[in-house]
Amino acid sequence: MGTKNYNNALDLVSFSRASGGTALRKISYGSELVTNGTFDTDTTGWTALSSATLSVASQKLRVTNVGANFGKAEQAITTVVGKVYEWVFEYSGGTSTQYNYRAGTTSAGIDVVANTPAVSGTNTVYFVAQSTTTYLSFVNDGTDTNYSDWDNISVKEVLFDQPDGTLTLFNHPDDIPRIDYDASGNPKGILIEEARTNLVVQSNDFSTQNAVRSTITDNSSTSPDGTVSAARFEDTATSADHRLDFSAFTVTSGNTYTYSIFAKAAELNWVRMWFSTDFGTQYANFDLSTGSIGVTTGIISANIEQASNGFYRCSIVGTATSTGSNGQRLQLGIGDNMISFTGDGASGIYIYGAQFEEGAFPTSYIGTSGASATRSADIASIDVDQFGYNQKAGAVVVEVRAEDTDSSVGDVFFQLYDGTSQNSIRFDRYTGNFAIRVEDDSVTQVEVPFPGTEPDTTTTYTVAAAYKLNDFAFIRSGSTLGTDTSGTVPDGITDVRISSGDFNGHIKSIKYYPRRLSNAQLQELTS
Repeated sequence: MGTKNYNNALDLVSFSRASGGTALRKISYGSELVTNGTFDTDTTGWTALSSATLSVASQKLRVTNVGANFGKAEQAITTVVGKVYEWVFEYSGGTSTQYNYRAGTTSAGIDVVANTPAVSGTNTVYFVAQSTTTYLSFVNDGTDTNYSDWDNISVKEVLFDQPDGTLTLFNHPDDIPRIDYDASGNPKGILIEEARTNLVVQSNDFSTQNAVRSTITDNSSTSPDGTVSAARFEDTATSADHRLDFSAFTVTSGNTYTYSIFAKAAELNWVRMWFSTDFGTQYANFDLSTGSIGVTTGIISANIEQASNGFYRCSIVGTATSTGSNGQRLQLGIGDNMISFTGDGASGIYIYGAQFEEGAFPTSYIGTSGASATRSADIASIDVDQFGYNQKAGAVVVEVRAEDTDSSVGDVFFQLYDGTSQNSIRFDRYTGNFAIRVEDDSVTQVEVPFPGTEPDTTTTYTVAAAYKLNDFAFIRSGSTLGTDTSGTVPDGITDVRISSGDFNGHIKSIKYYPRRLSNAQLQELTS
């Protein structure tokens, strides 16, 4: 039987996530698909619908209503089904009370991008093409002679994981898997996460928060997502602490929460993150010039991880000591644990993407705008018919990094099964370690942790198992081999499940062999 190699998750994996999801990824773009998006001389390439008239005003597309119709300007572009596209345009004002954009598989359709109000200035929209032709529309209200102005319209295919791609904190559309990278451009693998909710209702509009002896200027610098959307957080020429107090939300006593934010050094390079009000005294200091953690007090853990464009993602984990309305705090520092000083009114840092979520570790950034938001769980599977599964014997090698240190049973990151847990071969977490579990017709055949110490959350491990009737072997990263010589192999396996919605971490690679490899081969493949 020949070997099949798949290098792109889209090639083989059936994937779903009913929301967007961010990851640090190599991003580049295809060629321009819009005809005449700058309107230097005329409106060539654009069609007026609903009796609208199109004209050029100050080198912008002006869409003017004629009568009580919803005036529209439209252009059809050629797209590839399943590909992701970036649609960028500027709304420049007008007299219309409705200034919407939409995209569809038919003229004036809304099945690709729903009818959505534009914001003043630059708008960036990502969509997945559903047909070979996508219709882009800009829409006015139904009042006679009202108009809206549009400019710098562009659509390009998003190209993932190209060698020349730029590391970007990219927000993937619904149901698009995320290949995550570290800040050096090394792939971590496919990012798999449980559902989480960001309780911060304005995650990147810091002007809505309470600046105390400090000033906030939104959209001051290039952020991790590559746009000019990072805020400047600056001291004032006063004494005492210089801080940002976030709007409150409810926390529950005894529950564990994680607070995270992206931060970048400027004139200052220290920042302190506080849990406040219902957490007692819990905080950590971070050095944004060295990427190191300073003094911590009361928290469970702290972490700092390099992102893109010079930013670090800083996070702290703590347990609420009472139930109530809580808002986190961010303070400027002039040194480790030195947050009280006389400012000069011109020194600060840059910040982006605040997140407060229930859980014992940070998950990927979830943007919010006016309300809390939830990122859905990543669900991934593969039909075994795609690679010729052997029901009687086999071997599996998985490269995995698990973020979750919870020692409870569960958190499946690989499973061969028939759609039920009654017939399955799976890898998961077991009392803090990786484990193998084999069920045949609801009877447990093998249930043991891999030999070795408890894995940490920063290392990618290679775990492997080989199996046939009364002959099981399992190993982690070339360490001690475990064996079990009693047990049957479940029949009727139909799918590989990579995630069921409870695992958090990265799957870098999966190798399947339709035969029981030798113990020596397992040792070699995982070393």
